[in-house]
Amino acid sequence: TTCVSRALLIIFAKMLLTLLFSAQLIDDFETHPEVLVETFCDGQPFHEFLSDHKHKKELLSEMCNIGIRAVCKMLFVDNFMHGDLHPGNVFISAKDKKFVLLDVGIVAAYTDEDHDVIVNVLTGFIRSEGRKAGRYMIADSDKRLKSAGEASIDEEGFIDKIEEMVTKAKGEDYLMEHLGTYLSYICEAASKHHVMMNQSFVSSALTVKVLEGIALALDPSVEIWRVANPIILESEMKRKWSKASKQFVEYVSRTDLARMTGLDKHLEKIN
Repeated sequence: TTCVSRALLIIFAKMLLTLLFSAQLIDDFETHPEVLVETFCDGQPFHEFLSDHKHKKELLSEMCNIGIRAVCKMLFVDNFMHGDLHPGNVFISAKDKKFVLLDVGIVAAYTDEDHDVIVNVLTGFIRSEGRKAGRYMIADSDKRLKSAGEASIDEEGFIDKIEEMVTKAKGEDYLMEHLGTYLSYICEAASKHHVMMNQSFVSSALTVKVLEGIALALDPSVEIWRVANPIILESEMKRKWSKASKQFVEYVSRTDLARMTGLDKHLEKIN
């Protein structure tokens, strides 16, 4: 609905204001069930801009870094992804050469559990920790297959394949720069070992694939992992702090409840 799209536009604009730009709502016009009135974005389609500025290596390299940071921030930190990210929805503003994302009415926000899986697996890939990534995928799969009385087959065999893939990708075929190619290998291994692929991981991996294409078109020499790693560290700290805070609140709540009900004194007598 337009009301939902309106809310998403506002959130998106606030989150990535320093890195990207998206159309802004014009407040003088009330939201209509079928129409949103937004600002006009003056710019060029991505491929057209790239062709016109192909000799400006420094500019393209700087924009490449900004694009990687923006997508990684959406994926790893904010858990609020553009749901239809492809070059056709990317413009470059004529005024300040910022990325302009179009059609932001579709977004993907994963559950905390799925987001943990995505971040843990992709982080394992980026840091060449294939066995750790494989174990996260197995654990997530077994949890979802448990209700059907099923489980993965030959877990160590699957983990070995993920480790082998990540090890192979350390060289020129660096995994995070060829994730689309390796994704088919992962799916094949998952099928053979009865590992249920997490749909959220697959969709996020495809987003990374789009990022790869845009980044390498801007700067073929870029090392995506070097740009992504600080953002991943920020994400890890944020998630650890969030979990610790929740545990603390739960502990305090239980303690207060025990005091109010006199349960703490009862427990003291038992002990």
